[in-house]
Amino acid sequence: MRQFGRLLVMAGVVGVTAACPRRGPGEPVERASSRRTDLILREEFENRHWANAYDLVATLRPSWLNDRGPDSLGEPAQLLVHFNGARAGGVGVLQTMIVAEVVYLEYVDPVAATARWGIGYGRGAINVSTQSR
Repeated sequence: MRQFGRLLVMAGVVGVTAACPRRGPGEPVERASSRRTDLILREEFENRHWANAYDLVATLRPSWLNDRGPDSLGEPAQLLVHFNGARAGGVGVLQTMIVAEVVYLEYVDPVAATARWGIGYGRGAINVSTQSR
């Protein structure tokens, strides 16, 4: 019976190996999810139409808008928006931004946003840019 179990395991290994695509030396390995979760580039949204930047984010990266609860001081944490690096306001500002002018949007986590722009970024920031990287 033990021998039969080993045969099944070996058959499974051979089956999985045979099903894997072959690649030559130096060929890049394709990742299942190579899309960056902190960045939305124009190529990702240029052929689709949204009324505003808020709808675009809500569709492509809804996790950016998720509420993460109060910060360590018990204050409601805010997600702030920057436009070309300058503070523009809260998330509602995204509803006034025209998608056709946007080159990319990036989510900046709370720690990085605080280091970059100062305190008050308990939920991080979304930086909307009309300039190429």
